[in-house]
Amino acid sequence: MTKQIKITFSNRDDHSDKLVDTWTMRETVSSKAFCRELLHNLDNDFEFFTKFVGYKDGYRDVHFLNSLMNKCIEIINKDRRYYIREWAEGPPTQDFLNIMHHHFEILRGSVWEDSEYYTNASAPVRSAVCGINHVVHESEALIRSDDGGAAGILTEFYGSNRTKLPPESVKDFSMEIEFGDLFLHYCQIGKTWFEVFNDEDEEIFEPAIQPLEITSGEFDIFWFDFIDHERVSRELDSFLKGIGQDPKNPELRLGYNCIAKWDNLNGLDKVTVIKEMTERMYISRIEFLEDGKQVAGRDFPLGRELYDEI
Repeated sequence: MTKQIKITFSNRDDHSDKLVDTWTMRETVSSKAFCRELLHNLDNDFEFFTKFVGYKDGYRDVHFLNSLMNKCIEIINKDRRYYIREWAEGPPTQDFLNIMHHHFEILRGSVWEDSEYYTNASAPVRSAVCGINHVVHESEALIRSDDGGAAGILTEFYGSNRTKLPPESVKDFSMEIEFGDLFLHYCQIGKTWFEVFNDEDEEIFEPAIQPLEITSGEFDIFWFDFIDHERVSRELDSFLKGIGQDPKNPELRLGYNCIAKWDNLNGLDKVTVIKEMTERMYISRIEFLEDGKQVAGRDFPLGRELYDEI
């Protein structure tokens, strides 16, 4: 049986301007676990959020993201229980973003247990804490797009289940990425080993390094591929050995967990698809198909994006 995710992308100002494409699910244990949770999300009315990241010509530019970051900092500082001295000005650097992500880790706690600060925080302060995390990752995507890097789409269903992946899912992680791949969304708090390496993060506490072991039915789409994945893998191996980790340990879950491959129904090349996505930064519908027939689907109204308004 062929299983697919069908996604409708729409223009935020003209909803009749649409682009539809599909992704075919892979036959992996991770994919099967993900499908169960995605169907649950589509059958319920969880609020749905997206992040279109790394689109240099999109509306979410450096000025937009800096303004949002500084709103988060202001709210946290006014709470008077924790003070952030940093301020977002000009093009962000990776060092600045690592520091801000470290603040987030301290304030938020772990996916298993909220920090005391977060537990006792008001709704606006909680939103500001989580907002820092989102702005950090979105700013990183902009940096990498300037370096010839990546654009992508991140999705979240607010209130979705968090389900542990089967132990054998360690085999589903890989450093090999193809343009348009659809991956498990990182729905945990912290960073993976690969992210720590890629971000050159010297601020992070080791307990905040959390390999992906949960699925929530949320997904990300990457519009990039590794041009020299063998070189990156060698550098990652060297990094891990230098900090006492065995790069051959499957429990590190290195790389990404691809659960579906892009079908490219519209025959778009790599440059054109970025242009088309920049013009349609809104997911208006998601369907789940089995042998071409819809078994679940939801329309999504154009609402606020997560943490757009703090």
